[in-house]
Amino acid sequence: MESLLFIALIAAIFIIPTAIQARRQRRRMDEIQEMQNSLRSGDRVVTTSGVHGVVRGMTDELVDLEVSVGVTMTWERSAVIRKVEAPRTPRTDEGNGERFWEDEDIESVDTGSTERSVPESDPGTGTDGAATGPRQ
Repeated sequence: MESLLFIALIAAIFIIPTAIQARRQRRRMDEIQEMQNSLRSGDRVVTTSGVHGVVRGMTDELVDLEVSVGVTMTWERSAVIRKVEAPRTPRTDEGNGERFWEDEDIESVDTGSTERSVPESDPGTGTDGAATGPRQ
């Protein structure tokens, strides 16, 4: 009788926390699904990989995110993990007023030269001398 009680106790120790965790995870997934279904153009969001952007277009499975001025990326809707609150003092431009960044937000470093220097190398080899072309 004691061994049966011991087995039941051990089973309860493993089953109860697992059931509680599964319930929490299911609830969180339902919240994320609800948020993904409520996305609208102009919403600021973050993807699962940490990319911040503004929703510019959507289909049932895809979302177009503007990640920088004039740069739009297409993502799976399921990759959007959360919405981001609007800034306290929203910035607007002369265009549509939906962008949340401005040119002065981006610091530029003047290197004094606008040309890239490319090291000279033999055709078909990389800078380390390794062959990059097709094998013969």
